Parts: sequence; structure tokens; C-alpha cells
Amino acid sequence: MIVTQYATEEELEEILQKHKIHTVVSTMNPPTREVHDAQLRLIRAAAKADVVKRFVPSEYAIDYNMPDRFCPPVPMLSKSTLF
Repeated sequence: MIVTQYATEEELEEILQKHKIHTVVSTMNPPTREVHDAQLRLIRAAAKADVVKRFVPSEYAIDYNMPDRFCPPVPMLSKSTLF
């Protein structure tokens, strides 16, 4: 486990590269906008990091019946090589 503030995509990408993280398992519970945005930054950073091959998004409290625009991690990941 690596502790971070999830402040920027660049910081997250650097951490992923430095530690040669192959698979990211997100266990965030995104009930707030801040946590939701942090997970999106983590997904973008993972997609940019050459070493990351898989990303497991947080699935807590996701309503899969909502349109994609309300649940961006799923379509974002499906367009990357991480899904």
C-alpha cells in the first residue's frame, strides 16, 4: 500500500512508475465529489503510466443504471488498455 494525497495526475503517475505498480486496486468510496475526482485522477495517471497494466475501479455505491456521464470511470477505463 502506498499513501498519497491524490493531488495531481502527475504525482500519481510518478508514484506508479517509481514503484513499478502493475495492478491498481482502488478501494475508494466515492460518495463525495472530492473522492470521485481523486479516483478519476488515479485512473488517468494509471493509463499514462507505462508499468500499469490493470486497474480495478472502486465499485462501492455505483448505480449501473445511471447514464455514463454520471459514472465516468467505467467508460473511461473501457477506452484504455487497463480494462
